[in-house]
Amino acid sequence: MNCGAAQGDDPETFEVTFNIMMDEVSQYFNPDIDVVYITGSMLNWAVPGEEPELQTMHRVGDSFTFTQTFNLEVGEYEYKYFLNEGWSGGIWYGEPNFTITVVQDMNVDDIWNIPGQQWGLSLILLANSENAGTVTGEGSFLSNAIAHISATPFEGFDFVKWTRNDDEVVSTDADYQFNMPNSNLTLTAHFDNGNYVNKPEEFQLKVFPNPSQNYLIIKSASIISNISISDIGGKVFLAQCLNNNEFRLDHNWNPGVYIFTIETANGVFVTKLLIQ
Repeated sequence: MNCGAAQGDDPETFEVTFNIMMDEVSQYFNPDIDVVYITGSMLNWAVPGEEPELQTMHRVGDSFTFTQTFNLEVGEYEYKYFLNEGWSGGIWYGEPNFTITVVQDMNVDDIWNIPGQQWGLSLILLANSENAGTVTGEGSFLSNAIAHISATPFEGFDFVKWTRNDDEVVSTDADYQFNMPNSNLTLTAHFDNGNYVNKPEEFQLKVFPNPSQNYLIIKSASIISNISISDIGGKVFLAQCLNNNEFRLDHNWNPGVYIFTIETANGVFVTKLLIQ
C-alpha cells in the first residue's frame, strides 16, 4: 500500500517566519519612512521593493523587530535583508547570504549588526555663509536610508542650491529628500543676498524651447559669464565660461529633468528644463 502523497497533489509546505532585529542600528534609520525588505531564492532574488506584498517586513508594535512569513517547501534557501528599494541598502555587501534548511515550521531570528556592514555613515551639512541661513538634517544613517534635509535662509537672503564637492548641484529645492549613499557625504547649501533671481524675466533671460528635444537656446539682456548643466542626480553635463548674450546648444541627452545654473552680470539664475 502506498501511503505517500498522490501524484498531482500540491507539495507540502511549512510556515517559516523571518525576524530581523534592528535595535543596534535603530538610531541610523527612521521606521516611519524607511522600509525593510527581504529577498532571496524563495522569491527568485527579486529586486528589493519589486514585490512589496511579499518582501516588506512588518514592524512588530513599536519595537525595532520586523517580520514576514512565507509558506515554503522542504529545501535549502538563501536570503538577505535590505533597507528601501534596490540593492544599495543590504545588511552587508556581497556574499555570503543567510541560509536556512526547511523541514518543518520554524522561526528564523537574525540581527542587523554584522561586522563590516555600512552603517553609521555621516551626513554633514554646511552653508556657504553662516550669516546667510541655517541647515538641518545632518546625522548618521544606514546605507540607503532616507535622509531629509532643509535649508532656511535669513531675511534678505535666498536659497539657491545644494551642492556636493562644491560645484556639483544635487538639488535646487530647499527641502530635499534622498537615499543615503554607501559613503560619508557632505552637502553645502548655497544662499545669495539678493543677486539670486527666481524669475528670469526680472533680468530678461530666456531658456527655450522647454521642453527641449535636440537643442536649446539661452538669451540674456546682460552678458552670460558661466553656464552649468547637470541632471537631477547631480552629474554635470556641461560647465562652460561664456562672454556673450546668447548661447545655442545641440544635444542628444536622455529624456529627463536637467538643472541649469546661469551666471550673468545681473545675478545667478537656476532653473529646470525638461528634455524629451
